[in-house]
Amino acid sequence: SVASGVWSLGEVAEASRDAIWPQPAQSAFEYLSGFTADGSTGTFSFTSLPQTYKTLRLVINARDTSTQYRPTIRLNNDSSSNYRVANIMAENASYITYVPTSLSGINLNTIPIPNHPYTMTVDFPGYYSTAMVCPVLLWFGQSDQTTGGGSNPINLASGGLFNGSAATTRIDVVQLDSNNLGASSTVSLFGIAA
Repeated sequence: SVASGVWSLGEVAEASRDAIWPQPAQSAFEYLSGFTADGSTGTFSFTSLPQTYKTLRLVINARDTSTQYRPTIRLNNDSSSNYRVANIMAENASYITYVPTSLSGINLNTIPIPNHPYTMTVDFPGYYSTAMVCPVLLWFGQSDQTTGGGSNPINLASGGLFNGSAATTRIDVVQLDSNNLGASSTVSLFGIAA
């Protein structure tokens, strides 16, 4: 039924006959802006961010390239040492933790494997606040192989803090090394309504 979200075979037949399917679920995320990379740059900026959302979400879908892109995230064009990150990285059955401080951005603290695509999601809850340190939550996922049952997942979860005193009005995605984001990769920004 609509209330339970689980349909019996008879309910499916009735809904099909009577054309009363439930409305599709709506995403809480609203697309704000994005870029499709052409392979010639590693820097992408989202400026004049609206202050009307509860959370912003940045999503990077990196295509496989021989020199994989490794980004760092900066807020309000600040590249001084105002960032701190706590990381946990897991690969197959092992994991490591580390807590670097005084960083020039929220870094992807792993080097992505060349020729393997990856997805990175970064949330900015409360980005609009001026009364607190801005938290940043980062997730990264990649496989260590391109095919086959022997692939091991690589996962990185980070919690970061930006010690700025103003609401976040700009997010920069900057290359941490000399590698550009591969052609047809995407960098997108979404907002969750307040």
